Amino acid sequence: MEFKELLFKRRSVRSFKQRRLTEDEINYILTAAINAPSACNFQSWHFICVTDPETKERFKSICADWVSAAPAVFVICTDSEKIDERCQDKARSYKFAVQDTALAMQNMLLAAADIGLGGCIIGAYDQEKCVSELNIPEKYLPVALMPIGEPTAETPARSRKSIKEVTTFIGDSPDKADEPREKEPFELRHAWLPNAVFDDLGLPNSTFNNINLSSSKFTDINLSGSSFEDINFAESSFGGLNLSETKYQCVMLNNSEFKNVELKNASFVDCDFSGAAIDGINILDAIEKYNK
Repeated sequence: MEFKELLFKRRSVRSFKQRRLTEDEINYILTAAINAPSACNFQSWHFICVTDPETKERFKSICADWVSAAPAVFVICTDSEKIDERCQDKARSYKFAVQDTALAMQNMLLAAADIGLGGCIIGAYDQEKCVSELNIPEKYLPVALMPIGEPTAETPARSRKSIKEVTTFIGDSPDKADEPREKEPFELRHAWLPNAVFDDLGLPNSTFNNINLSSSKFTDINLSGSSFEDINFAESSFGGLNLSETKYQCVMLNNSEFKNVELKNASFVDCDFSGAAIDGINILDAIEKYNK
């Protein structure tokens, strides 16, 4: 996965499949953490990784029930001894140590997303109870919790403020065309684009009407929340699609191919499945066998 794709793929995840994380997965996340920047390279952090089921139950009183259900819960702590010696200023050194842990946590979340996992940073929890319940040494100060696991479903992207809303430029500012076009959605109408190539696009909550996409190829596409009407997908190829919460009306998918597609809780009404097969099993034959 390219880094620019990873940046926008990361989501805050709060619901996890009950699959234990492997040693390689945990080590990959921790390796990403310890390679984050830190003040004076003192690496003023310490990570407590909780996978023991009995210990994880304690997070119900520390924070919330759903946290204890995560396959792994990381307690992110400061270890400010060296930076304290350097700064001789507790307030300043504490700020440096917390900044170090924040950088490490971002690396952890990106590493998790890179291998198909997810998590989120929790700052609202009982810090004193966390220290006592987990017997954390006095030299380590918890600043956040981070439950991580395999998401039960893909979390949709949430809206973000524009660059203009959150940035003050002192000097030349970028051209307005560089800003996200949230208030004025892009529109393309009455166009003929044979052999076109679309790469690295974000099209959440889009609507597609009256479009001919026959013999097209779709790979690693997120079309969640989209609406399709009067679309010709005949003889197309689909691989690695996210079609959650999409709607289809009058869509032709004859001779199409789907790979790695989730259809959980999907509903089919008045559909023609003649000749359609899943993993080589004819759908209509399977339905007939099931009904007997």
